[in-house]
Amino acid sequence: MNFTEESRTIRHLESSAMADIIFLLLIFFLLSSSFILRTEIPVNPPKSTSTVTQDEQPIVITITKEGETFVDQDKVEFTGLATALGSRLTDGSTKAVVIRGDESISLKRLVETMDIAREVGAEKIAIATEQK
Repeated sequence: MNFTEESRTIRHLESSAMADIIFLLLIFFLLSSSFILRTEIPVNPPKSTSTVTQDEQPIVITITKEGETFVDQDKVEFTGLATALGSRLTDGSTKAVVIRGDESISLKRLVETMDIAREVGAEKIAIATEQK
């Protein structure tokens, strides 16, 4: 009896198996990474010893020391803040607003911003600080 041994070489990789592996790695890295709210708008927030974390993703209003106002990453005039914030509150599922202000902004501007947020429907308002 003559048996010929056929070589069993892999001539191609199963693409579905490779896609599964890549998908599982992607899920692993997405779930294991931490998501931190960082913006490119430079502000120096006031320092605080107490901290509270948000459960939901809030709408962020940023006020720079020059007086520029941003809703999330979009620059808006302060006179148009109510319109921009109101549209985001009605479009999104969140009713939480965080105000990131430079420590040198006036208290008057902060109170005006909080009043506008309440008027357009914000249910939770917080002021962002850095830990001492």
